[in-house]
Amino acid sequence: MGVDLICQEKGKVCSFDCVYCSLGKTTELTTKRGVFVPTELVARELKKVMGKVEADVVTFSGTGEPTLAQNLGEAIKVAKEVLGLPISVLTNSSLMMRENVRRDLARADIVIGQLDAPNEELFKRISRPHEKIVFKDVIEGMKKFREEFKGKFSLEVMFVPENKAFSKEIASIARTIMPDEV
Repeated sequence: MGVDLICQEKGKVCSFDCVYCSLGKTTELTTKRGVFVPTELVARELKKVMGKVEADVVTFSGTGEPTLAQNLGEAIKVAKEVLGLPISVLTNSSLMMRENVRRDLARADIVIGQLDAPNEELFKRISRPHEKIVFKDVIEGMKKFREEFKGKFSLEVMFVPENKAFSKEIASIARTIMPDEV
């Protein structure tokens, strides 16, 4: 079951504007966290679908980067209480350097981070991040998160023409992060 904490009429709110994103162009490129969908609304909607939808996991993803939702940690707690299911979060990993983001993500059972580049140049070309986001900080944030997180941490790599010749370099970086799977 998917939960979208961004869900904005104006379009995708994200810290990246990835060349391959199935949602299209990012309409609001930002690193600023905020409350886009109130936690109370999430709780009400989850209670409505409880028992009507068969699910084995609740996944926070949606129309942008879920860690931009300032209430991510609260929403994860509510989803666990209401549905009693494992919680996963799909993240581009851009904000993992922030302690409050790592704390929110730590409430999940499964976190799937993104690693699509081996260096700053390709990172900018593929992920097209907000100007405040630096490749080495994203990698360091994932390493810190891995050290602290007790759940399952996976990395997802999207191969596109720009990075397909760099699989060995990406694998080498992934090894330093030490995810449970790639």
